[in-house]
Amino acid sequence: MELADLKREVQTLRDRSARLERRQRRFLAGGLLAVAVVVHGGWQGSEAPPDNFKTRAISILDKRGVVRLAIGAPVPNPVVNGKTMERRAPAIGMIFK
Repeated sequence: MELADLKREVQTLRDRSARLERRQRRFLAGGLLAVAVVVHGGWQGSEAPPDNFKTRAISILDKRGVVRLAIGAPVPNPVVNGKTMERRAPAIGMIFK
């Protein structure tokens, strides 16, 4: 190889090295920015409780999982002496057990 060819090769390698270093810096900066956005979003993610909560029924259970208070629209059918009784019409309200 002649001296001019070697100089061209060295310059080509320097250019490629400079491009790779710029690309690496951009990649690192983008990664750090992504991490910052995720961390910031996690800290800002806690929202205030809603002003209005909508549901059809709420059941309060004891430690054994037995329903002790039912609030609903409609409420479940009543249980009398261990048997579930049918209602004539749907009821809305509270059931204490």
